[in-house]
This record gives sequence, C-alpha cells and structure tokens, in this order.
Amino acid sequence: KADCLDLPPVTFQTREVQLTPKQKKAYQAMRNFMVAEAKTTQITAVNAADQIGKLRQILCGVVKNPKTDEYVELPHEPRINVLLECIEQADAKVIVIVPYKGIIKALERDVSARHTCEVLNGDVPIKRRNAILSEFKNNKDPHVLLCHPKVMAHGLNLTEASTIVFYAPIYSNEESQQVMDRINRPGQTRNMTIVRLGASQLEWGIYAAVESKRLNQETILELYKKELTTNRE
Repeated sequence: KADCLDLPPVTFQTREVQLTPKQKKAYQAMRNFMVAEAKTTQITAVNAADQIGKLRQILCGVVKNPKTDEYVELPHEPRINVLLECIEQADAKVIVIVPYKGIIKALERDVSARHTCEVLNGDVPIKRRNAILSEFKNNKDPHVLLCHPKVMAHGLNLTEASTIVFYAPIYSNEESQQVMDRINRPGQTRNMTIVRLGASQLEWGIYAAVESKRLNQETILELYKKELTTNRE
C-alpha cells in the first residue's frame, strides 16, 4: 500500500492510564487468587487466557460475573478521561475499538454525554449496522463509533475518521491490521493517528505480542507467569 498509494502519514501513540483504587484492589485480589491457584493446579494456556481475560476486564472497568452473566462496573474515570481527550484532540471522526461487551455499554453512556456516538458489535442487527455506517459516512453525526473488532469487515471505507483508539488490546494481529486499514484507504486526506491505551505491563505485553505476530498459547502462558512474579505495591 505504501508503495502504490499516496496516502497521508500514520502516527502511532501510546497513552498510559491510571487505575482507580477499586480497580487496583480488584486487580490485586485477582492476582492473589491466581498465585494461590498456580500453587495447586497445573495451569494450561486455556486457563491462563481465562484468568488474563478477567484481569483485562478489571483494567477496562467492567467485569462479567460468570455465575450470573451480569456486568459489574468498577470506577474507571481515568481511562474514560483519556479516551475523551483523544476524541477531543482528533481533527475528524473517531473509531474506538473495544474488545468487551460490558465496557462498550458503559462507554456509550459516558461518550454520548459529550459526543454523538453509536455502537457496532454483534448485538446490533446487520440492517442497523449498515444504517449506522451510512450515517457515519454521509452525515455529521455520529462523531464516534464504538466498535468490537470483529465487525470491522474487509472492504469498509471509513475515511471520514482520522483517529482510531484501541481502548484495550485485542488478541489478533489480523484484526488489528484490518481495523487500522478502515481509515488508511484511498480517499483519506487527513493525517491519521492510532492510539493505544494501557494501564499495566500485561496490556503493553499483549500489544507487543500482537504487533510482532507472536501471540500464541506459549505467549499467553508467558504473560500469565510474568504477571504472577511481578512485584506490586
């Protein structure tokens, strides 16, 4: 693409976000559980991925209760505030990539208090998704799309946006590239910005593994073990 098309440049940014006291408490409780479990149980990649997923949900600010399937929201204002800063600093529309259903609902509430926004995920019927995409492309509103990465299909041209924010890392390099290509397409006239938000070594480790195309079961276990052995306050 870089050789064949004359497109504006893409800038990558990382934004460190802080955790609230309740997030820190929940995160440490989960880590303590993981440490205790690892002493008595042979940890597999599947088990490690499940526990890492729970840590990631805490970092985002909404955790799914596996017993009731209800979502429990933790205070997560620092991360929301950084996202809102990214949206306000953008010179065009913004696409926010969100890997979890629970947090995307909370984001819709918080983002819509300042900007027009719509959600695109598996819960939204195809007909409605197409209508939202048409509105995003042809109308002033919505200004922000809150998207699960799996709905960002090949072929979508969303050059009305110039900024993509990964609210948290996703696991697939292919999906990550596909998401970024939605704005980096013919017809784009603005400089583009890709922002990655993170609050811990775990999230930055996932970003790095995905970018280098080496996220696999072995990597998940490495991230799990590193999480258990890292000293924390």
